[in-house]
Amino acid sequence: MKQKTNCDHHPSARWSKSSKVVVKFWLLLCPLIFAGLLVATGCSVGEFSGSTSKPSPGSEPSGRLTLTGSSTIAPLVQEIATRFEEEHSHVRVDVQTGGSSRGIRDAKKGVADIGMSSRDLKPKESRELNPTVIAWDGVAFVTHGDNPVTEISKEHLKQIYLGRIKNWSEIGGADERIIVSNRAAGRSELDLVCKFLEIEAGDIQADIIDGETQQSLKSVINNRKAISYTSIGAAQDAASRGEPLKLLSLNGVEASSASIESGKYPLARPLILTVRKRGLNAGQAKLVKAFLKFATDKGVADVATGLGFVPDQGTLMVAESK
Repeated sequence: MKQKTNCDHHPSARWSKSSKVVVKFWLLLCPLIFAGLLVATGCSVGEFSGSTSKPSPGSEPSGRLTLTGSSTIAPLVQEIATRFEEEHSHVRVDVQTGGSSRGIRDAKKGVADIGMSSRDLKPKESRELNPTVIAWDGVAFVTHGDNPVTEISKEHLKQIYLGRIKNWSEIGGADERIIVSNRAAGRSELDLVCKFLEIEAGDIQADIIDGETQQSLKSVINNRKAISYTSIGAAQDAASRGEPLKLLSLNGVEASSASIESGKYPLARPLILTVRKRGLNAGQAKLVKAFLKFATDKGVADVATGLGFVPDQGTLMVAESK
């Protein structure tokens, strides 16, 4: 006869088989109950567990972009920014002027995400910044619409800005004193004109100092005796709206978008957006890249054309050196 042990009298011995059945039953039933709860609450497994899904590579851009710099390029960038915001509702773009030097400086320091410049980068600047050309413009010498002078030479301009030619009659105009308008320090036009005329900024004899592009236009619109220099695009736009403004041909070449596009105009310049090579965090770098891609897309080329600029086609670099 089999002898009973103390274990056979323990309650767990009598319930061991039934306990195994119950455990198996709940192991099968629990996942079904859990899944039902998820469906009822609309949660995914990841949400229930507290994990978050990563955005896909093509996810919607979001955040804020700050651009500072050239007043010439600002109207173009502002319109592009408006379209960008319309397509990306979670993005806000702030465009501020202050001159090309400010845009380049702000981009280098990280004060702005993107700097706007209406001149090419200098070698030292290129070591820290990457430029993206979005359009082309030129610097035109402008007078009041009633001024009989229609063209001017490099040599005459040099003598006017050095204070050696003081009367319009000396170059075929009326017997009136020439009112010389110059651009403020830090403006790309000043650097370009000094380089073109082979003079120093400190040697210029000016009656008026203008900062923003619109100020340079008003200097001649409001004064029949004045001469100034400014953006071809901005000047063409003002003239097309009926402002009494005249763009002077330079060395026999018409100051126009067509001359820039052909590569014949001697004072063409790129309109660029600059971004520092290092320092942007991953999220901001992604947003900047998205904006630059949008700004160089053919879909916004009409914005540049509408403002009197020439959309960049990758073939206009020769224009700057002529």
